[in-house]
Parts: sequence; C-alpha cells; structure tokens
Amino acid sequence: ENYQPKGGTDMAMRGTPGRKQICCPSNLLRTLAQLSAYFYSLDDAGLWVHHYGGNKLNCRLASGEDFAFEQVTDYPWSGEVKFVIRQAPAKSVSLRLRVPGWADKAAFAINGKPVLDAKTERGYVTIAQTWKTGDAITLSLPMEPTLMAADPRVEETRHQVAMMRGPVLYCVESPDLPPGVDVPSVLVPSTSTFKPVVGMAGVKAPLADKTVLLRGPALHRPEPRMPPLYRPLSKESLQPFELTLIPYYAWANRGRSAMSVWLPVVLKD
Repeated sequence: ENYQPKGGTDMAMRGTPGRKQICCPSNLLRTLAQLSAYFYSLDDAGLWVHHYGGNKLNCRLASGEDFAFEQVTDYPWSGEVKFVIRQAPAKSVSLRLRVPGWADKAAFAINGKPVLDAKTERGYVTIAQTWKTGDAITLSLPMEPTLMAADPRVEETRHQVAMMRGPVLYCVESPDLPPGVDVPSVLVPSTSTFKPVVGMAGVKAPLADKTVLLRGPALHRPEPRMPPLYRPLSKESLQPFELTLIPYYAWANRGRSAMSVWLPVVLKD
C-alpha cells in the first residue's frame, strides 16, 4: 500500500499500525488473571508491594492472620500513593515498598509524619510496625518530566532524547504538530522544561480526559522531504514552537499518523 501519513515519515511503508492478527487479547486476559501476583507477594515477615495503582487487598499472611489495606492513588498520573490499613494483626508486619529506579527522591510518611530513616535495599524500602485500622502510609514519588538519553553505543538513538514522566514514556505524534511541521523536523533543546497538562485542550480527540500530556519548547528546521537523497546541509534557521507530547501507549488512536519517541537534541548550556 503506497501511503504517506501526514507528518512526513515512511512509517506506514515500513509497517501499517494496527496488525489484524495479534496475540494481545489472550495475553491481556492472562495478565488480568495473574495481576495480584504482579502487585504483591508474601514472606514470613509480611508483604511486598511491587506495583502501584488503586486497588483493595485482602490477604492471609504467612503467619495465618488476615491483613487488608487499600491503595488510594491516581498513579501513574500522580506520584502520591496512600495505603490505608483496613485490618491487621496485633503484631508487627513488614511492608516492603518498591522504589522505582527513576524515583531517586521518593519520600515516605506514616499518618502524616515523615519517615526520615527510610533506606532502600535492593530497590525496596521496609516499613515495619504494629498497624491498626485507619493507619495511613504515604509514598511520594517525583514526577518531573525528564529528558532521557540512551547509551551512545546505540547508534540509532545517538544524540537523541526521549521524554519520561515517572513511569510513563512519551512521544510526538503528527496530529499534534502545527501546520508546516513534520516529525523528522522536530528538535528538542537540552534545556527544555516540559510541563504536565491534564485533559485534551488543544489536542485532537480521542484521548482520555485524565490523560496527562506534556508541553514545552521545541525547535523546527524546515527541510524538503524530496530527492536528492544527499544534499548540502540546510542553512535554514531553527524556528521555535510549542511541542505537545502524548503517552506512547496512546498513539495510533487518531487515524494513520507519524510518530517518534526519540528526537534529536540541541545541546545548550
């Protein structure tokens, strides 16, 4: 199929988004059936928390006693995760909370009082005490948008950056670009500061109302996309514009489009 998507890449020529025969539905059902095991596991001292998301847990500890709490959170859009104890035995129970590798400034509190001596061991912080109904453990994860670089030995991404906010990877998609700007012409200054924007204001629907987008300054270099294949480097000056990024998982939901996670970076002091 000879189709050139709006946005100026040959993506559709390399593989049309949305395969007709996929294994995802059966894998999704399998994941849902095993979801509790991905989130939690037990040991003799208590409970391990591997992932975060709004849910209620009712379990039997290795000691045979019942333990229950609720995760109250809007993660991954918010970095605030609260565990509210609903039932606990009359003895110390350890909660081992995972600290993601990107969360180097994670903070913890019990009933509003900061935990100052929390130490991370193999990616987990252990908080242990005798819990009572209504106790609240709060985890605060930093959610600043961050430009990420790959190992320079990966040639395809050398001198390029990707954007992450917490655990969510972002991308640029052609429906969000202004007229005259295509995906290959977008560059990101190394000093760019992107801000989270909630909702779909100024974005071509459909995206979920609570989807957190990112907006920030970018640069555009006008350049022809026609032969010859090799030509002198363009002398066109870089033009600033406001770039909108969407979560990577949400692309290809607004018709055929061009998309990129990795964008060339312009180094600035």
